[in-house]
Amino acid sequence: MFKQVELSQFTKKYQEAFKQPIIQKFLKDSNNYKVFLDYIQHPESKHHIEELDKSFKIFYKKSKLGKYLDNLIHFYSIDYDKRRRKIHSRFLLTLNGSGEDDSDGKFIEKLDKYIMGEEKSILELMISSSSGLKSHIEDESLYKAFLKLTPKQQHILELIYVKGLSNIEVSEYYNDSPQNISAIHKRALKKLKIEYLQD
Repeated sequence: MFKQVELSQFTKKYQEAFKQPIIQKFLKDSNNYKVFLDYIQHPESKHHIEELDKSFKIFYKKSKLGKYLDNLIHFYSIDYDKRRRKIHSRFLLTLNGSGEDDSDGKFIEKLDKYIMGEEKSILELMISSSSGLKSHIEDESLYKAFLKLTPKQQHILELIYVKGLSNIEVSEYYNDSPQNISAIHKRALKKLKIEYLQD
């Protein structure tokens, strides 16, 4: 049976860690908290250690991606032309480049290791090829989230991130206003984030 004193002793011993917002947020989730309590009761159990580690890694990965998507959405709420220049200069790989200068690729690789903690890059999956977005999404949760977007939302993301088109160019393709395309784009990113974090 679980003893409250065990939890108290553990939290006191690692009180600095428990002050961290990321830890507090992790433990607010009832499922994560249960895994944590299981570990407290059985600290020598390899199974419980692995479960806690796995749960935290999943949570941390989603938190980082969520924060990145928040920043991306914020980018698109400021000024389109300024945003587009920043995104193309900082985040996009050169689709038709010679491959001699790999600085963009190295930057994206470093960025993604920080965000995802993985070798594969979500950004690279989304924008490094001229084929459809779906064929480049290897993260199962992100793939499922992408499928929940409307066909038009999917296509607009593909035109912007894979083909490198501007909102104006996409609006001309759809015979729609740039403002409406921008709104659809932002809604698609928000929905993608929500669906991904809920999975």
